[in-house]
Amino acid sequence: MEVTEQKRKMHAQKKFHITNEKMDRIASHLRGKGGHFKRSTVTRDLIFLPDSRAYLDSFISRFSLMNVPKGLFLRVREENDLTTAGKNTQDVGLLAFRSEDGLMIDDHIHIGLDYTRHSLTELLHFFQLLGIDKVLEVTKKRDEYEITSSKRSMIVTLDQIESLDSPYLELHAFIEKNELPQLREEFDTLARRLLLVHETTVSSTYAQLLLQQKQTL
Repeated sequence: MEVTEQKRKMHAQKKFHITNEKMDRIASHLRGKGGHFKRSTVTRDLIFLPDSRAYLDSFISRFSLMNVPKGLFLRVREENDLTTAGKNTQDVGLLAFRSEDGLMIDDHIHIGLDYTRHSLTELLHFFQLLGIDKVLEVTKKRDEYEITSSKRSMIVTLDQIESLDSPYLELHAFIEKNELPQLREEFDTLARRLLLVHETTVSSTYAQLLLQQKQTL
């Protein structure tokens, strides 16, 4: 954990440059929209503490559309969970999610599934926000899965898969059964069906997405 945190700080200091004044302006713009902020002067991150869990989806959705300076990361803290949302680059404009055991590096997004209580449905929605329109391939690397799409690649760690919600177990069993990496269409179909099964837990933000997917099944 200590090594990962050290690498994260070095990575942030080396690649990203954002002044405290810019962070103050962004925090002022977003303040009062369902949470409050504190600033980390060490890593130059904005730490966002949401007023409610239900607000997280709409916050991330709105944040992805904002003209946020390059290099800004928002840590979204909930209880003992940690989710990080931020811009990778201004040009791409994709969201990145980072945790203490997951570090964003270059073209990959590392997501530690053990630190969060998000369901598979929520993560699949996050993938949509990340610009991943269709999963093309899933490759297992030790305790990780690399998910590749037409636009992006990401690493998903599964070191505590047994403690997660049942949809994760279904996904894990499906991947193992089909002997990676030859999943492509099968994985995409499973993901869409899981979305439909759990549609009652999805916020209105994604209602249209679910409707479109249901029509394509």
